[in-house]
Amino acid sequence: QPDAGAVFPLDGGGWVYLSNDEQEKMGRGGVYAVVFDADGEVVSYEQRLGRTTRNCGGGKTPHSTFISCEEYDRGRCYQVDPTGKRKPRVTKLTEPEGGSFESVAVDGRNTSSPVYFITEDNLLGALRRYRPHPSVAKEGGWDVLHGEGGTLDYLEFFPNHTFTWTNDIARGRRSAYLNYPNAEGIDFANGRLYFVSKLYKTLYILDLRENTYEIEFTNEGILLDGTGF
Repeated sequence: QPDAGAVFPLDGGGWVYLSNDEQEKMGRGGVYAVVFDADGEVVSYEQRLGRTTRNCGGGKTPHSTFISCEEYDRGRCYQVDPTGKRKPRVTKLTEPEGGSFESVAVDGRNTSSPVYFITEDNLLGALRRYRPHPSVAKEGGWDVLHGEGGTLDYLEFFPNHTFTWTNDIARGRRSAYLNYPNAEGIDFANGRLYFVSKLYKTLYILDLRENTYEIEFTNEGILLDGTGF
């Protein structure tokens, strides 16, 4: 059951396509790699992550690895090396007790302090923001998502179309329930964070500098019938 994936170039030519495997049965999911040579010929098909459940969404990191999210009530987010040289590891992007996680986006404008955003496909699925500890972040690379001392907080909307980040998960969950339940796809570009609530069929656009947000509905206009594309 393929889900979201990503492509990574290889040293010396060729590339790897990673894809989630969203299997419903416990422990039957994972991430698989299709390896291509420089001429586009398939070289191999290999498992990169196994014994996981409902692997969904995720995303690429600035240091060219893949994050795979488990979408069930005790799910975790794993960092996966597309080359298979390092064993996959559970990240610090979420709480230890887990959740029904979907997708990841990264604000990598400052390479020494990347900021990660994680959606959760749940009525109470607070959007997470994870900031690695500065001493870990400045080193960069694989360990950014595994070092101690990072900060995890949660998106809270206000009626005047402003928002804040709170360290109180209960406030984050209440805001999700009232404003953006069942969040799924997410992306970052040009200082703005974009994510979607599939239940409300709404796209949220957050200005991370001004701490304001606007919304667009995905069941009307060009997002519905495609006439604007």
